Order: sequence, then structure tokens, then C-alpha cells
Amino acid sequence: KIVDIKYIDNLVENFSDIEEINFDEYLEIIDNDIPESQRRMFISDEKDKAVILMNVEHMATAELQEFVEDMKIMLEDAPIKTSITGKSVLDVEMVKGLTDGRVRMTIIGLGLVFLSLLILYRSFFKALVAVLPVVLIVGMSGGIMNLLGLKYTPITATLGALVLGMGTGMTIMLLERYLEERNEGKDKRKALFTTIKFIGKATLASGLTTVGGFSVLMTSKFVILKDFGLMTVINISLALMATFIILPALIWILDRFIVSDKVKKEAYKEIPQE
Repeated sequence: KIVDIKYIDNLVENFSDIEEINFDEYLEIIDNDIPESQRRMFISDEKDKAVILMNVEHMATAELQEFVEDMKIMLEDAPIKTSITGKSVLDVEMVKGLTDGRVRMTIIGLGLVFLSLLILYRSFFKALVAVLPVVLIVGMSGGIMNLLGLKYTPITATLGALVLGMGTGMTIMLLERYLEERNEGKDKRKALFTTIKFIGKATLASGLTTVGGFSVLMTSKFVILKDFGLMTVINISLALMATFIILPALIWILDRFIVSDKVKKEAYKEIPQE
């Protein structure tokens, strides 16, 4: 994995004709023979800090992260104070910082969406019906990524928020139309059928066009974008399935909690009595 290593000794060897030199001669070469611009690349002016440059071969993010962690473990017992830095380390820390917080970001997002719906609807069950299908999608998304062997990247780490926004939008549209139909006095069977018949078409069309747009990313040669496109297409497809399969089932089961008694009585009066 390590291609080559460069440090102050390399410069000393280049500027010295003597094969074996003592410590005083070593310092003299550093002070007098090596140009300052080159010397400062490897050693500080106070000579209390030094740099060892290691060139490594190209590695995937996960492999690079493992390499850096192994280096840290190896240097734990070093007799001098050491720290690993450089572009590779910064890349690893950046990816780690972005991906490690994905669960927290998703949970906070779900909490904020649920709280907003709770304030808007003033009903725990209405907010639950709108959010629960999206929670299932987020969980399934992580499972699918694991099955496909895909790793989280700074881009795919945002999928939770993306699914949360798009999925909740779909469920709210159907829930709102259902409540409107119920408020007009229809029973839950007719209200649900009318909702899916009219709003369902628009929701399905919107979802499919979004799938088509993001599917273009799957043709990218850039692996991160390709994986993001694939998972976005899968997640939006899951959102559509949840909206048309899970949401209607939840509405049917929890109808008595999300529709007022007055509306239910009006709907009951409209049912032909034999």
C-alpha cells in the first residue's frame, strides 16, 4: 500500500558525499547545505518537529480508513509524539464525519417532521399515519444498501433526509385528500377509493418522473454518483409502494382515530339501510 517514503535523511544523503557521517556532520549538512525551502518541507526551524512523507497507492474510502486506523495503532507506542495528517487523513475524517452522523440526522429529521405534523393536525394518530410509512422506507433503505454491498458516502448519507422529505410529501397528499372525502360524508371505503383514484394518479406520475430523472445518475462513471442514483431510484420506488400499500392499510385501521365522530355519523347516515 505504501509506494515510497521521503524524510530528512533523503536530503542529507543527496547533499553528502560521505557514506557514514556523525551526528554533528548530519546537523551541519542540514543547516548549511540543504536549501531552506527544501529543509522546511521535512523539519521545523527549531528542529523539534519533523515530517515523514508517505505516498500510498489509490485505495477505496473504506480501505483508506482502515489503513489510517492501522497506522494510528502502530504509532501508539512510539517513543516520540506522532500525528498522522495529510490529504488522505482529511478525506477519511471528512467522510467519517458526514457518514457517522446520518442516523442522528435522520432521527432529528423524523422528529421535526412528526412534531410539525402534530402541531398542524393536533392529532397524534394523523401525524403517525403520515410519518410511519416513511420510517419503514428509511429502515428498508439501509437494509437494501447492506444487501447490495454499498457503502455510505457523503452523498448517500443524505438519502435519509431526501426520502423523509419526498416520502412525507406523498403520504400527506393522500391523507389530506382522504380526510376531505371523509368530511364530505363518504364512508371510509368510498373515501379511500376516491383518494387513490384521483390523487393517486398525480402522486404516481410525480414519483415516476422523479425516478426517471435520478436514474440518469446510474449511467455515471463516478461510483459515488452511480450509487447515489441507484439508491435514490430504489428509495423513491419504496416511497411509492409505501404510499399506495402501507398508507391505505394504516388509514383503514386507524380511521376511527383520525376521523371525528361527527364525520363518521354523517357517513353512516349516507349508507343505505336495508
